[in-house]
Amino acid sequence: FAASPNGQYIAGGSMDGYIRVWDLFSGKLVRSTHQEETECTEHEECWVDALAYAPDGSKLYCVRDTLMDELDARTLSSIAPGIRLPCGDYVYCMAVCSQHFAFGCVDGTITIMDRGTYAVLCKMDAHKNPVNILERSFNALTFSPDASYLVSACDGRSIFMRNMHSGEVTNRGFSSVYGHALSFHPDGKRVAFGGWNGGV
Repeated sequence: FAASPNGQYIAGGSMDGYIRVWDLFSGKLVRSTHQEETECTEHEECWVDALAYAPDGSKLYCVRDTLMDELDARTLSSIAPGIRLPCGDYVYCMAVCSQHFAFGCVDGTITIMDRGTYAVLCKMDAHKNPVNILERSFNALTFSPDASYLVSACDGRSIFMRNMHSGEVTNRGFSSVYGHALSFHPDGKRVAFGGWNGGV
């Protein structure tokens, strides 16, 4: 799922390849699209693995396997389809800020790309010196409002905050539940953490 920056819409992607957008105030489905079956060579390549809105809400980015589609958020029409992502394994989560994409791969790496050119800026281990194997995989990424920090949540119940200028992990927190979703508060001082048990 991905929430629009203005808080009016929520977009969801599913295993059948559909992207659906709901109005949060009315609860009504307002838009829907589907990846054409002819573009899917295997069933898993149709799955929507990650969604994210551009900060200005004008675009919606959809990742399937290691391919990203850039869509018009208003119409869901394709702007730039099939952008190949330099990830060794499929992408599980993503985050977008004004200048960068962050892609979390199942192999435990994070790839940072330039939003304007799609150039790879760096590739890093998601969680250095993991306590256990669960900290090698992760489920969510989010940028701080000023894009100075990138926060990741992993299966090992840990939350990592990384400085985008130095690339170093500056803070680490723990939760009583396995992390599934992350979101920064607009003031940049708090992070909401959603667990597999439905708690926040």
